[in-house]
Amino acid sequence: METKKNHLIKFLSFLLPGIIITYPGVYFYNKNFDLVPFSSFSQLFLILFVLSTLTIVVFWKILKCDLSKAVISASIIAVSFNVYSFFLSFSKRLDIFIVEDYNFLPFFIVFTIFIALLTYYIPNKQATGIVTVFAIIASLLFLINGSGLVYKGGMNAYAAWLDSKGKNEISDQTTIANTSDLPDVFFLIFDEAAAFDVPPRYTEAVNPESAVNYFTQKGFTVFEDSEANSVFTLHQIAQRLNATEYPASMDLYSVYDQEIANSTVIKKFKQLGYTVVAYDQRRDKFPTDSAFPADILIETIPEDSKTKSIFLDDYKLMVLRLTPLKKWMNTDPKIQLHRNYLFYVRNTIGLEDTSGPKFVYAHLMLPHEPFAFKSDGSLLPVEAGYENWGNYFSNYSFFLSYSQEVVEEIFEASPGDKIVIVQSDHGPRMLTNFGYTGQIPNFLQEDKFKIINMIYFPGCDEGKLSQMSDPIKTFDVVFDCIENNSQNK
Repeated sequence: METKKNHLIKFLSFLLPGIIITYPGVYFYNKNFDLVPFSSFSQLFLILFVLSTLTIVVFWKILKCDLSKAVISASIIAVSFNVYSFFLSFSKRLDIFIVEDYNFLPFFIVFTIFIALLTYYIPNKQATGIVTVFAIIASLLFLINGSGLVYKGGMNAYAAWLDSKGKNEISDQTTIANTSDLPDVFFLIFDEAAAFDVPPRYTEAVNPESAVNYFTQKGFTVFEDSEANSVFTLHQIAQRLNATEYPASMDLYSVYDQEIANSTVIKKFKQLGYTVVAYDQRRDKFPTDSAFPADILIETIPEDSKTKSIFLDDYKLMVLRLTPLKKWMNTDPKIQLHRNYLFYVRNTIGLEDTSGPKFVYAHLMLPHEPFAFKSDGSLLPVEAGYENWGNYFSNYSFFLSYSQEVVEEIFEASPGDKIVIVQSDHGPRMLTNFGYTGQIPNFLQEDKFKIINMIYFPGCDEGKLSQMSDPIKTFDVVFDCIENNSQNK
């Protein structure tokens, strides 16, 4: 029995550096379980664990250390690896001398190796005791996070089952209407776009007046006082795609996800004989969300489909920016793909080849982070900070011109009867977590809820349209007017 106990302790001791080096990744995965795909977590976990094991081998076999001392040395390196960013920031705050990666990183590496080599002077018996204590503590912390992952995994499996059931119900909907007189319907969501009257309160660099003039001259009814009742994206989309108000809480994230997947609005369009087309960037930022229930779903552009899986995704960048690799984590390969997708939508929306009327849903992450764009759509330098709220209005300027170009494309590609709805989910939230930096000075809390909301729907009664100032009633209004117009023809 004692031998088995010793073997278990030795096994846990050998795992100690791996547990330490992977702990931030496990912690962040546990905190963001609904947003991070398991493949991303497992790839990073495996790479870091293998590196820590190789470090043990270097000290144990090559440098001829006792195993316990090799484990301590590898653990010191693992801890240093994870706290590099903290000590870099701390040294900068001391402001004793100029501290940047180029001069701090070499010092940090040499100092870490020096401390790791001092384990040579620890007596073997004491080294074994130290490793045993820390291995047990680290294992317990690891198990606490692991139990949370198991629970959340079970809940997600159940949600996936509900999702597949809902999709089958939608696909089974039958066409019960004559579709020849039905208009195409376009529903555009621009994520995190503030109402037109918000930016001028904070900057003179943005002038939405020309955009408002464009849309009104085009025939849109613009609701300038519309507000969202939360700043949770899925909450807002779920409400509008079900014409139902739900309580607002991040604890209900999976509920909103399922309500979108089983949307009553989508079911209604299917009953009317519509083909549902979706351009959806939402899962680029939140890959574990359910896919939008569309007949044609376009989440990546064909030219970039081969690069759909990008190794350095948001999760890996978040973890690795804590480490000495931070210096090389300032560029995100997804930025160019994001830009390419926006231009692909602009150039192709409305051109979808369908046999009857179509409902086209487009959820575009603009002016949402990354705050990477100049007003003309070219990219800001990386040094500007793509997570810095100070660049929000630069993104917003691009949104103003881009939204007009998308609408222009819709009018050219769909010259017949059409309905075009342009909304945002909420305004800028001024988040301070998830890597966001900076703030818009003196930003008012109420401006987080003021949204873009406008509709092009010739022939719909103005009194009826006015109800759309509450975005939850959007599709109640749309279906009522479609029905009235069909009866009058």
